[in-house]
Amino acid sequence: FIGAKDTGKSVMLSVVRTLFPAGTTTSVTLQAMGDRFGLSPLLGAAVNLVTELPAAAVQAGEKAKAILVADEVMVEEKYKQPFPYRCTIGHLFAANEIPPVPDDALRERFVVLDFPNVVPGPMQDKLLPAKLAAEAPMIASWAVQVAALGVIAKGRFVRPPSAAALARAWANQSDNVAAWAVETVAPGTDADFVATVDLYACYALWCAGRGEKPEASAVFGRRMTRAGFVAKNRNARGYLVRYLTDAEREAAKRWKP
Repeated sequence: FIGAKDTGKSVMLSVVRTLFPAGTTTSVTLQAMGDRFGLSPLLGAAVNLVTELPAAAVQAGEKAKAILVADEVMVEEKYKQPFPYRCTIGHLFAANEIPPVPDDALRERFVVLDFPNVVPGPMQDKLLPAKLAAEAPMIASWAVQVAALGVIAKGRFVRPPSAAALARAWANQSDNVAAWAVETVAPGTDADFVATVDLYACYALWCAGRGEKPEASAVFGRRMTRAGFVAKNRNARGYLVRYLTDAEREAAKRWKP
């Protein structure tokens, strides 16, 4: 769930919490999943509801990724022998902004739902969570019926158009090579050629201006190819690109997906 404060994210989390029996919900952050005993609260739970998703946590490590993609991991509880565990519970995270997630496989495990409408203080109903909790049986019944009608297909959630658009924007935001390319270059013709070493130097300078760490040159090349730029070898490896004009660069900076 992505949205500013007072857009209803916490209310939605509370509604989901009421749909599960006591003792079957937990709240394990992504950063805690990397701790030695951090996975034990997931055992026996049906859903993991977390009210924070900081950018640093999303890049916390392989164990968190393995949990979200349902790979087998070793779980360690205090005073007990470690044992293999495959996490199949659901996860719901709420955040004010979409954090960068460079790992494509990890990012694609998320369905992003936008909460765009801020509810002004005088219009907020502080009793709404309790009112909705009283309707939990009917909400659960409705949710199961809707899921059967196609919200879940072939074991995956069907992404609404708004979620698909957010996913594309998230991918661009998470890939600083793609973000640099949008602001700096455009696909060229056969008459255009820029050596990779020159493009990379421009990209590294752009990263320095934003306080970001540039990707390694090999990763840069793969990301350029993935972004659709044509690679060529003309005495040196490079791409068919042209640098944007000043006016085009300003327009690219102002454009928001």
